[in-house]
Amino acid sequence: MLEEKIFAEGVAQEIKNYLTPEFSDVECTVVEPKKNNNVVLTGVCFHRQGQRADPIVYVEPFYDEVKNGRPKEEAMKEMAKLAEKGMEIKEIPKADKVLVYGKAKEYLCVRIVNTKANRKRLTQMPHQELEDLSLTLALCFPLDGRREDGSMEVTDELMGIWGMEEETLFQQAWGNMERRQPPVLQDMGAMFGMADPRNLLAGGADFPHKPEGQMFVLTNQGMRYGASALACPGVMEKISRLFPEGFYILPSSIHEVLIVPKDGELVPKELGNLVREVNQIEVSSDEVLSDRVYEFDREKGKIRQIPESLAKERGMER
Repeated sequence: MLEEKIFAEGVAQEIKNYLTPEFSDVECTVVEPKKNNNVVLTGVCFHRQGQRADPIVYVEPFYDEVKNGRPKEEAMKEMAKLAEKGMEIKEIPKADKVLVYGKAKEYLCVRIVNTKANRKRLTQMPHQELEDLSLTLALCFPLDGRREDGSMEVTDELMGIWGMEEETLFQQAWGNMERRQPPVLQDMGAMFGMADPRNLLAGGADFPHKPEGQMFVLTNQGMRYGASALACPGVMEKISRLFPEGFYILPSSIHEVLIVPKDGELVPKELGNLVREVNQIEVSSDEVLSDRVYEFDREKGKIRQIPESLAKERGMER
């Protein structure tokens, strides 16, 4: 962390040399905001007088690339482009869109996080617990047609300003997501052009045939923060009709989960080891959802953890 901060301080001092002249008045400072899972990232914040939002470029990936041999000048140019793109955004929501519930409600969405890794944050946020996970709320604003939305977390303070109940907010958020970011279930092979890309949840109650894949990806249409789709009303029931023999739920990241039909070949202990290995090697610390495997209890209509999938040392106790 110290090495990344020293790198960031160097970037803050030099980055103006890589920005176009119109951004010559920018002020660059090193920041360390706390993200999901209590992860602290190091970034450079770009501030201009009269700017409605200050973009942050996180330096960790660039530091790793430079450390592994990428020319620093190349990295600086890429960071400068990201900063300029952020400073060019004009459609930042005004205060009334945030503070007035009648205007803010259409932007509500649901996200899912690990409860233990976010314990402190959750004490100040409306949330609903789901096993060892928690559903939270955010306001997601479209930004100049970009793929990624701008967003802010809904806190207890903001809920108080609105004068609304938690349950009402979640109902509104789920309705918004059903319209704008509906859940998507696809054969994992579709991501590599090797399987039918259709959304298996779009067929209503009846399906023409049982899917034959071994792993399926459950996310939302935008594939951002899509793991919350596992809690979307009615989704687990639909998937249970697709796989009447049952299925496992593997938390791939906060953006998606994997659905693995029960066929007797893969057991929970092996799947749990797989999840933990992927979390350690492939997933950014601030995007890890859980080290455990889940299943859907059809009789109770609930998701539950599978004890056999747990490690002796709990990986999410960060």
